Amino acid sequence: FTIANAAAATDQNVAIDDLIGSEFLTLFPHLKEQGIFQAYAHVVDTGESLIIDDTEVYNDVLATTRRYDIRGAKAGDSLVLTWRDVTRRHEMQQQLAEQETVYRLATESAYDAILQVDSTGKVLWASPSFTQLAGYTPDGLVGRSAFVLVASEDLAEIQAAFAAAMAGRPVARREIRMVMADGTRKWVTFRSRVVEPPSGGTASLMTMLRDVDEEVRARQSLEQSLGQDPLTGIVTWNVLKAQMGSGERRATALMCISVDRLRAINEAVTYAGGDDVLVEVSKRIASAIPAQARLGRIAGNEFVVGIPDLRDRTLLNLLAEQISVAVAEPVTVAGEEVYPTVSIGISQAEAEPDELLRRASLAMRAVKAEGGGHWLFDDPVVAAEAERRLWVESRVRKALTAGAIVPWFQPVVRLDSGGLVGYEALARWPQGDGSVLPPSEFLAVSETSGLVVDLDFAVLQKALSAMATNPEVTVSVNVSARTLASSDYVERVGAVLDETGYDASRLRLEVTETALLYDSARAARVTSALAIKGVKWWLDDFGTGYSTLTHLRDFPISGIKLDRSFTVGVGEEDLASTRLARALVGMAQGLGLETVAEGVETQVQARLLREQGWQNGQGWLYGKAAPLTAD
Repeated sequence: FTIANAAAATDQNVAIDDLIGSEFLTLFPHLKEQGIFQAYAHVVDTGESLIIDDTEVYNDVLATTRRYDIRGAKAGDSLVLTWRDVTRRHEMQQQLAEQETVYRLATESAYDAILQVDSTGKVLWASPSFTQLAGYTPDGLVGRSAFVLVASEDLAEIQAAFAAAMAGRPVARREIRMVMADGTRKWVTFRSRVVEPPSGGTASLMTMLRDVDEEVRARQSLEQSLGQDPLTGIVTWNVLKAQMGSGERRATALMCISVDRLRAINEAVTYAGGDDVLVEVSKRIASAIPAQARLGRIAGNEFVVGIPDLRDRTLLNLLAEQISVAVAEPVTVAGEEVYPTVSIGISQAEAEPDELLRRASLAMRAVKAEGGGHWLFDDPVVAAEAERRLWVESRVRKALTAGAIVPWFQPVVRLDSGGLVGYEALARWPQGDGSVLPPSEFLAVSETSGLVVDLDFAVLQKALSAMATNPEVTVSVNVSARTLASSDYVERVGAVLDETGYDASRLRLEVTETALLYDSARAARVTSALAIKGVKWWLDDFGTGYSTLTHLRDFPISGIKLDRSFTVGVGEEDLASTRLARALVGMAQGLGLETVAEGVETQVQARLLREQGWQNGQGWLYGKAAPLTAD
């Protein structure tokens, strides 16, 4: 360099005295690799002018890459160079181009709302019309997982479509159920398109949504009115009801049949696979019932069989057994073997079809509450209990929507010092009269109805929000088997951690050994995925389930909780409980696991457990579960 101005020196972050007299390639060796030096040499050799616009240049001095407009001309034996830093201009053009893509899609489409999501499914942008469509504010959606907007029945299908779209494969327009801000559902169509940034950065997905709820429901109503179930091809309940209530062959017995664990089947083999199972089950029921019986589908996973002039309970028992055996044969779906079972409720009466169905349905729900896989006849006791469960289920559903079920916190303390370690968040349901319902009043119904998944996440969300600003203690939250098996569990827990800002390393998720056995392969993947994020997994009620060391080997378990049934026996001359407690803590110590003894109610229990080696205690001795106080 023979001459340089101050602007050139400033741009290159070199003192002007150091710039003048330096060898070009000594300061900027990368320009030769980029071909720019050769372009300069060409100007000197030929006398042709040089014009390069918006080119990327690596600066060796600054060790950064920027963009420049470069001009060059020969002057005697020298080369005169001018350059302008246009990096900011380029960035603004890129942003404008991306925004233009977004708004062009918005204006060109006839869709009601638009979402832009990144490659992980997080919302980058939402159109203002999302408030009208679904009740969400755009700012409230940004940063959240878009998958929380999708009804659980459609989630696996949407996740597969999302992956296909991001991979560049075409995705057809489809109808899905979207969860509104108030918890209700609405049918929408969606179409997705990958948006590639002009700079070649990370692609995003633009998803356009249209409200088709009225159209879909009208179509479904029409299909029902036509009398044929579109999935299985058998008649609908309305048609069957008309057949049952007419003529000399009036039905006097009715079976309400529900396929068990359909949600788990859907998650294992996708919803399309679950539909295949329903079709096969309908065929097997049809083959098992007598010629005079009539088969119909009510909705979802429920079928109904009307049997005319059959009053013999022995024959009805035999028929229920035949149906159960026929259904229980394995069904192969997408290379996987599925073993379906059914819950059957049976009603017998000289009654109208709707009344027969009501009674049979209550009996079927009683079977579900007992775990499914068998049958019951309706009777006043069964009906009363089933109606109570339906009433509780309805109240739980409304309470979850209203956010009325909240966590109370029970302290966990060090047995050696009494110092606070953390809290366990336990679901409680405050009532309008000042009383509080414990989980024993609503947890069983939540389990059988599937509401336990929403319940678990409601407690998790509220607990972490309440404790996010307390960095000194841990929080333990229970996870049911159904929640652990849900297809989006890892993503939803991650979303709660992100939204609350809670430190994952302070979260203890408690599962029973039975929950790990529900789908052990999936449970291993789920627990490992969250353990990588720092979440700690604990075995709850240890020693009461299918206790085996393989659980501690195959899952990332950090600690165990001694069940209260053992704790109560310690110090009460119950040698078996005392010895088992000692053996369990010895095993935990050998494996390097943390330990908590539940149900500690006396100082004697606390002392004996401490002497055995149990680290922490939880129970009424240290405090009952209570709302978190302001201090």
